Amino acid sequence: MVNTSAALQDDEYSRSMCDTALAAVVPAWVAAGHGSAALWAEAAAALPGLPPHRRLDMLLALLRALPKVCSCALSVDVHCS
Repeated sequence: MVNTSAALQDDEYSRSMCDTALAAVVPAWVAAGHGSAALWAEAAAALPGLPPHRRLDMLLALLRALPKVCSCALSVDVHCS
């Protein structure tokens, strides 16, 4: 079980736990017939509740967890200033 504080921490263990949780939950979400668009909408709605240093990690973990057929049309364009 991953608790809320894991999403707030900035350590390798917490990142790994969140990645593992998403890797388990996301395929089940898609297999249950929920669309990936709804999942992205949920993730976007959750972003303000995450610390800025965890947001990109969470989105990338979500992208990795989505089955390839769902995420192949998604283009990630990251610009650093």
